[in-house]
Amino acid sequence: MENRLLTIVFIDVQGFTKRTANSTREETSTFIEEIRAFVTQHLEKCQGRLVKTMGDGFMAAFDSPTNAVQCGCEMQRKLLARNANILNPEHFVRFRIGINTGEVGIDENGDLFGDPVNIAARIEGFAESGEVYISESTFLAMNRNEVGIVDLGPQMFKNATREIRVYKILGEGDRKPASANTTASPSASVLKADSANGGSIFQRMKGKPWLWAVCGMVVTLLLVFIGLKIAHRKKAPQQAPPQSALSENEDIPLQVGEFPPPKSKRPGPIQEQLDAIEKLARERKFDEASNRVLAAKEMESSQNYRFTPKELGNMARILFNAGKKAECQAFLEEAIPRAKDTPDLANRLKDGLEKLKSGKGLKQPRNDRFRKFKGGGNFGNNGPRPEGN
Repeated sequence: MENRLLTIVFIDVQGFTKRTANSTREETSTFIEEIRAFVTQHLEKCQGRLVKTMGDGFMAAFDSPTNAVQCGCEMQRKLLARNANILNPEHFVRFRIGINTGEVGIDENGDLFGDPVNIAARIEGFAESGEVYISESTFLAMNRNEVGIVDLGPQMFKNATREIRVYKILGEGDRKPASANTTASPSASVLKADSANGGSIFQRMKGKPWLWAVCGMVVTLLLVFIGLKIAHRKKAPQQAPPQSALSENEDIPLQVGEFPPPKSKRPGPIQEQLDAIEKLARERKFDEASNRVLAAKEMESSQNYRFTPKELGNMARILFNAGKKAECQAFLEEAIPRAKDTPDLANRLKDGLEKLKSGKGLKQPRNDRFRKFKGGGNFGNNGPRPEGN
């Protein structure tokens, strides 16, 4: 098996399944051939090679990362122009393109293997429809003056051993160089665009009083609309808090008040779990939320992160509502020593633990709210905390 440094491109045809479901076999075959010819034409033009087709997707390889990125951008531009001339949106053709650069293995049939291939496929799945996303390795290897780029930050993909920084290629008309640590000034690009178009918008409006009149009317209507929205909000009655699915004797075991968030930012995988827990808790899917809680706790050591006592207390509430009282007790017992510097919180945790062990139902103020797991914040939703029946 030969090893080479290549840039891998994955292309996915969006809406392929729905389109073929509503087409005859002949129409589907014609569509597939047209798409394949379109992709092959652009690959050859940019000195790329079609490695294989995968139903509604394609995998290609390039020696030049710059050629690979330009090829993806050119295909998206052509598809955008084509779709603009089609009246039925169901006949639009949209690609999702992911690109990565690295050393891959090549077998005797020309197929590619290795981690760079898997990462390119993950980036394609992460990309938005009609966009080209690239990895940091491609970004560093290509000529960055050819396209405009936006840094989307590190991303953790399935089965990946590390985070991959991803970049989005900007569409034509906003070509500006970018780097991994800097972002171009928006004001500078606006000034440049104004200069290219013959001056600022105010200069172009000179001698056109009707434009000023139109602008004035638009501003007036916006102000009236905003005023009506504010007045409506002030008059809107307060909604009654939703009733709890739990009985009066099975409420959340403790109330954790406001405390300063942890100084360190949570790792991405931890934050993803907590965001999912928050969503499930708002939907009162406590069984699923409790499974997420236990999974997040198992990640504590591998992610080199230590949950705060307040976070452990809030997760204990989820376990209690899911009926996992033994796990809830374990979380509370672990949270109490960590709360030694915040006596009020420690007392609340101890009170919750004592009531949990005694088997008594616990009540807390009806106006309590779930707290939200944000980057160092609390947990819960923004609505009133569920009450007992």
